Amino acid sequence: MPRMPLKMHHLLFALLPALVGCEEEFLPEIPDAEPQLVVEGYIEAGERPSPPYVLLTRSIPFFTDIDFEELGDLFVHGAEVRVSDGEREVQLQEICWSELPPALQKEAARLFGFQPDSLRIDFCAYVDLSFSMLGEIGKTYHLSVRAEGHT
Repeated sequence: MPRMPLKMHHLLFALLPALVGCEEEFLPEIPDAEPQLVVEGYIEAGERPSPPYVLLTRSIPFFTDIDFEELGDLFVHGAEVRVSDGEREVQLQEICWSELPPALQKEAARLFGFQPDSLRIDFCAYVDLSFSMLGEIGKTYHLSVRAEGHT
């Protein structure tokens, strides 16, 4: 009987766990926690600088099933959002997708990087609508958010 080359034995030994192993679904138990405020801010410098904008939402547990109607409820409304560059300060204004006329929806979609027809929720953001503070290379920006009793 011919003998298998040594390398073939190594290959079979390496594949054995994959052939006989079993897989069991693991879902860790995560205790319910109070939703936290989630702050996501942007300001872009360079060839096409942008004004600051902030997305302010509430957290949800990682394994939560969520639909688009509930996703819209995660946006935090009525917050005070300010950005400073050390020389001047601007207060960002809350604006929601449903409040924008179609021409501005197209411009906002370009700014945020999506197709206007693809949005299925009333997306809200805090934005410097005056465009008085555009991103500059080398600047340091400070963000202050007051919402739902937190700063």
